[in-house]
Amino acid sequence: MAKQQNVRDYSNLAKTIIEKVGGEENVQSLNHCMTRLRFVLKDEGAADTEKLKQTEGVLDVLQASGQYQVIIGTHVEHVFNAVEQVRGQSPEKQNTGEANSESSQKAEQGEKSEKKGLSLVMDTISSIFLPIMAGMMGAGILKGMLVMFTTLGWMSTESGTYAVLYAGADAFFYFLPLVLAVTAARRFGANQFIAMAIAGAFLYPNLVSLFNAGTAISFVGIPVKLINYGSSVIPVIVAVYALAKLEQFLNKIMPQLIKGIFVPVLCIAIMVPASLMVIGPLTSMLGNGVAAGYTALYELMPAVAGLILAIIWPVLVIFGAHWGLIPIVMNNFAVYGYDTLLPATIGTNFAMGGAALAVCLRTKNTTLKQLAGSSSFSAIIGGVTEPAIYGVNLKYRKPFYIACISTGIGGIIVGLAGAQYPALITTCLLTLPAIAVMKGGISMVLAATIGFVCAFVGTYFFGFNDRMLDKN
Repeated sequence: MAKQQNVRDYSNLAKTIIEKVGGEENVQSLNHCMTRLRFVLKDEGAADTEKLKQTEGVLDVLQASGQYQVIIGTHVEHVFNAVEQVRGQSPEKQNTGEANSESSQKAEQGEKSEKKGLSLVMDTISSIFLPIMAGMMGAGILKGMLVMFTTLGWMSTESGTYAVLYAGADAFFYFLPLVLAVTAARRFGANQFIAMAIAGAFLYPNLVSLFNAGTAISFVGIPVKLINYGSSVIPVIVAVYALAKLEQFLNKIMPQLIKGIFVPVLCIAIMVPASLMVIGPLTSMLGNGVAAGYTALYELMPAVAGLILAIIWPVLVIFGAHWGLIPIVMNNFAVYGYDTLLPATIGTNFAMGGAALAVCLRTKNTTLKQLAGSSSFSAIIGGVTEPAIYGVNLKYRKPFYIACISTGIGGIIVGLAGAQYPALITTCLLTLPAIAVMKGGISMVLAATIGFVCAFVGTYFFGFNDRMLDKN
């Protein structure tokens, strides 16, 4: 009942959004992340962007990475469900992939053909990783909590409780190729279950055992280089892309009478050996090279790297371009078992929240005070910065600039300390105790504190006054 009530509550906003983006006939595809509706429109010029920006319930509108992004806030899922109901589609079917019809695949193929270069890359990455973020974040936070519990002596690594909880925390990352096979198949137009069969071969226990034992094997006389693909990212994405092309080719040449049987058989029989013998080893070399190159640059200039990553992260968030770095992060986990990129950005949420809180306390405007206060809470407690960025800080410019500089100061400290995340984890006040016991944890807590304090003080005294309201 609660879910239905939420849909009804947001129905008027959903109707307005559909109307302002040019109507249902102008919508080619739609998905959402933690705070935004991500439309792909047939004609972005048909959308009334300025009026949509002024709509109550919409924080901002961006056109980036080949997408028409409507920033909503933390309640975006309710708005998404309402929009889908207005469009006459089932959110449940879309989320489980049951609505992956031939027509939707053709629309997505048309969408990809219209994009080129960086826009296509960014859209591909976001469409593959966005759907899995809830599971990834949940598992990452649980893993961080287990690190804290065992470090503080609250739980033994030998206990059954730890074994069960660690299985829940680590399984998502170990079987990440299977998860990515589904989202990549949706993106590239391949059969999801054939894609899972190929990803499953990467992780098959017998092959893993042969790898661990150092046993050499061959396929029709050709040596097979066994690799541990647990937690890997690039191999399965490339394999599913190749599968999509093969499947498309076979469907064209195969007679209708037998294609339902022989296309799946041939896809698995061809792609599993090709993936294990060619795609897997080559992409693993690429992934290792990317990880080694990033690590070398980071170790060469840790302070500079931390500063740059910390300052540009909020800017990347504005355009949704921060998703472009997620494959590097996940590749770091797969290759090294830890990541140093995201720790440098830890001050972002606290700095944006601190700046918004300063605006809340500084202004006498009741509406802005409520917006800034709730946005600050969302950033600091919930770890979601978009309401603070779009609704407050970026709107008045100076608070955003001050928050970026404050984050950069923390990035220097984290870089020098060589701080590491053992898993992808949400950064907020609630997860800070778990982060504190990780490698370089004290530096990350210090960076978060500096980000908040500097952004708050800087914005309160130098970054905002109510005279700015007349200019916006």
